[in-house]
Amino acid sequence: MGHTPTIHDLTQKNEEFKAYLDHLANDLKEKAKGDTAQVAAAREQFYKQSKIDDRLELLSGQSTEFQQIAELSFDNLKKIIDAISKAVFAGTEDPNYEANAAEAGAKVKQDTADKVKKTAEKAVGAGAASMEAFEGFIAGKVFDVISSVMTSFGGSISTNYTSEFKQESLGYGLQMFVSIAADSYRSNSFFNNDAIYEYRYTYEIWYSDAQAERESHVGLAKLYEDRLANFEKRAGELADQLGNGEIDGDAYERQSAVYDRLIADGRKNLAALHSAASA
Repeated sequence: MGHTPTIHDLTQKNEEFKAYLDHLANDLKEKAKGDTAQVAAAREQFYKQSKIDDRLELLSGQSTEFQQIAELSFDNLKKIIDAISKAVFAGTEDPNYEANAAEAGAKVKQDTADKVKKTAEKAVGAGAASMEAFEGFIAGKVFDVISSVMTSFGGSISTNYTSEFKQESLGYGLQMFVSIAADSYRSNSFFNNDAIYEYRYTYEIWYSDAQAERESHVGLAKLYEDRLANFEKRAGELADQLGNGEIDGDAYERQSAVYDRLIADGRKNLAALHSAASA
């Protein structure tokens, strides 16, 4: 039996395949063309209802990724979110700033990012370990929201275009608005008619001093404990899906590896927070 090439393999050496992916990206972009307006409308409604008038845009962007059905994982999503996080928290002084922003497809407002960092320092301390914990928490929460939507799509994208909108408080005055669109395609030319899944993320994150003040009573350690409990629950659900035959062993290993890393990083950062608090 011949080896089916991966998306990475083909994009490295096949111009025709690159053109095919560009076509798919444009197709999903057209189907999801209302997502930007949906995100903007939800944002305006949220701040109007919350009576918050000091909101500032932190970042906005759109990202697209492709996956083969045989290699579904959350690795690419985590890379995108980590790139966004680095672009925000490392700032323009980071020599990799432009690369991180480009990979994330994000436009970051550095004036707002500076405000967010000051809020974080006030809440958790200016030490490197505390700031790393803060950054890790925010990135982990964004990952949790988006990956839960991707999981909820399940097999529905095998035959249909699917989209879902979410808005979520990230804590510390940060509010995320995101629309996730997905579709699937098949090509005899490249993957022996195996499905390609495409995901398109349209997102904004905004910051408000007033919202940060409202949320200041909830400590980062408590937020981390809740987030770890949720990641552990999600990892358990993956084991159930494996046992029920909903996913195979390879898919389980790929997806659970991401949660294992998030849980390990979360425990490390939570320990650092406790250590800083007792110092």
